[in-house]
Amino acid sequence: MEKIGVFYGSTGGRTEAVVKKLQHFFPNNECEFFDVAKGISEMKNFNNIILATPSYGAGDVQDDWAGNLSNLEAIDFSDKTIGLIGCGDQYSFGAFYVGGLRELYNVLERKNASVVGFTESSGYEFDDSPAIKNGKFVGLVIDDSFDCNEILKRMATWAEEIKKSFK
Repeated sequence: MEKIGVFYGSTGGRTEAVVKKLQHFFPNNECEFFDVAKGISEMKNFNNIILATPSYGAGDVQDDWAGNLSNLEAIDFSDKTIGLIGCGDQYSFGAFYVGGLRELYNVLERKNASVVGFTESSGYEFDDSPAIKNGKFVGLVIDDSFDCNEILKRMATWAEEIKKSFK
């Protein structure tokens, strides 16, 4: 499998901590990590990409991602496969849970990108989520109020699924 470019926004460090756990599931230095606060220009160098964002406020994408959405729009995704990770708090922000994930997905959908790794929404407690399409989340959804074993279990299942689509 080719290297995976992991691009994340992380204001408080939680999303960064989540994506760094990917090393457990792609153990052969398959992941290269990029904080989008420094830009997303490296994205062009990868065919396998993971984008991760927390959500803020009323389901808004993280600030560093917000500043890069137009740059994301400019990328040619025709030969790229993308997995998405959204981090959020289902209890405090259950009315628009992981809405920032949907903002990234919307850009990719407009670009006809190949997005993989949709996940079931069962096992969460929230009122509504813009990140649901056809009954599933548009990516892996992590609430760090889950215990660590639950997070790792969800990540392991998701990683095995997206490996099937990555080149």
